[in-house]
Amino acid sequence: SGWGKDTFDEIIFNMEIIKRVGGDAYAEIIRDEKTGILINLKPLNPGNMKIIIGKNGLIKRYEQVIGGKIIKFEPEYIFHLSHNRLADQIHGISDIKGMEKLLEAEEENFGDMKLLMQRMARPLIMFKIKTDIQSEIDAFVKKMDEATAKGRNIYIPDDENTISYEVVQVNVSQLIMEWRNDIRNKFYRTIGLPQVVPGAGGQSTESESKVIYFAFEQIVEREQRYLEKQIWQQ
Repeated sequence: SGWGKDTFDEIIFNMEIIKRVGGDAYAEIIRDEKTGILINLKPLNPGNMKIIIGKNGLIKRYEQVIGGKIIKFEPEYIFHLSHNRLADQIHGISDIKGMEKLLEAEEENFGDMKLLMQRMARPLIMFKIKTDIQSEIDAFVKKMDEATAKGRNIYIPDDENTISYEVVQVNVSQLIMEWRNDIRNKFYRTIGLPQVVPGAGGQSTESESKVIYFAFEQIVEREQRYLEKQIWQQ
């Protein structure tokens, strides 16, 4: 029951997410003292966990550091899942490390697109005021900004010698949209999830989608086998 309100499926799902986010996921193995039967798996914060390796390169123990206190666990009392651990690395590899620049680019691109959409809905207007008296300029700016923000009517003298204006047009380059699509494609490729699965496959043909989905099945089956073997082994 995990922390008291979980189910076994929820605990495993939680650990599957955490190992991809942090590289490793841990849960305390709690057994019945008399029978040794597993009675609970309590998920632990990976940020508090340390893996202690012996001279032989094998796991010696786990340590949980909370408030300066160290709680030691023998290896058989910690259920441990690692994500894409390579060679003799102690920890798994977080998906975030491989996507950090990609996520930053996505956030930047989203901000740019948001600003562009705002400019298309509420375009910039360049006013040319035929005066250099700052008080008159300030009064005009205040009046126009308040009217625009509140969506009210604007009343100004019909005199081109007093004021003129020009609407600043925003033309969205196709390169921006292609860059956004490229970021999205790289994101899905990095996490190993083809876009056809969440329904964002774009213009893929049915045959292409079937091949892509078949390839994705191999990744899922590998993850399933990994979980099954780790649950049995640990």
